[in-house]
Amino acid sequence: MPAFQPNSPPVTYWRRAPALSGLTHSSSVLADRSHQFRARLDQLTAVTVFIEEYCMLRALPRETALRLNLIVEELFTNSALHGYGGECDQPIWVGLSGAGAAVELCYEDAAPAYNPLERLQAGYVSSVTATITGRPIGGLGVFLVAQLAHTARYAREDERNRLTITLAVERE
Repeated sequence: MPAFQPNSPPVTYWRRAPALSGLTHSSSVLADRSHQFRARLDQLTAVTVFIEEYCMLRALPRETALRLNLIVEELFTNSALHGYGGECDQPIWVGLSGAGAAVELCYEDAAPAYNPLERLQAGYVSSVTATITGRPIGGLGVFLVAQLAHTARYAREDERNRLTITLAVERE
């Protein structure tokens, strides 16, 4: 398991493996494609269509589309139910870029500041393998996201929570 590597606040950066060559970081504004959704669970179908269309247009492998969908569904659900305190019309932005060796997801919400990557600290990661009665409630979703991502970076910018997640694209 890779070590949690914090930078100076409010940025947290987590890396699963060595950097992918030729990858640059973007924001949803600079993404190849971006879209704003309402923080309602009924929007998940539209989010899935957005991701699937992006992956088809970029000829990304099905596995990449599935990983992106799983990550965004987890983040979206947490934003809507916990970040905003319930489904509402507040914004969630999803941006996608890249298609070569990696694809980058820029996920943003305007909920109160919250860095989910802080849960990846060594003490928490060891609690994932504990018995159900011996582990804290919640946090398995961010652990899942970390396992699916190559890198993840959190920043609080422009009154938004911004997660920039890179996935390695494995072509057959």
